Amino acid sequence: MGTAVWTGSSYQLLTGNQIASLLLHYILEARKQAGTLPANGAVVKSIVSTELATAIAKDYGVEMINVETGFKFIGDQIKQYEETGSHEFLFGFEESYGYLIKPFVRDKDAIQSTVLLAEVAAYYKSQGKTLWDGIQGLYDRYGHYAEKNGWLRLPRP
Repeated sequence: MGTAVWTGSSYQLLTGNQIASLLLHYILEARKQAGTLPANGAVVKSIVSTELATAIAKDYGVEMINVETGFKFIGDQIKQYEETGSHEFLFGFEESYGYLIKPFVRDKDAIQSTVLLAEVAAYYKSQGKTLWDGIQGLYDRYGHYAEKNGWLRLPRP
């Protein structure tokens, strides 16, 4: 399930990676503007998720941590940060439409992400833009990133 946006001539379905990139950019820019972007900030994503988010994080001086696929690995990373104080968790996601904004939940949280995505959409609307325009702007700034889902069938041993 994704988010369909009007592009001016048709509807376009945003991928989980595109939504994550929009959310991440919005979070980091808002924190930067508020002066609350920590020096030890970290974003956590699964290894199968977009490198566009890595480029965004790097631009804001935030470390990107790649973990195995599965939200339990993102939760484990948050726990490690809390125990060591090494990083401040800022955002976590997987390409499969799973997002985590605040770490009081250790799994995909549709409530947090839906509310934030509505805020991001309102932000772009205030500029006369759509979410589609927003992702195109990120591509213009950070480059285009290809995505392809697939599977590989291996013979049983």
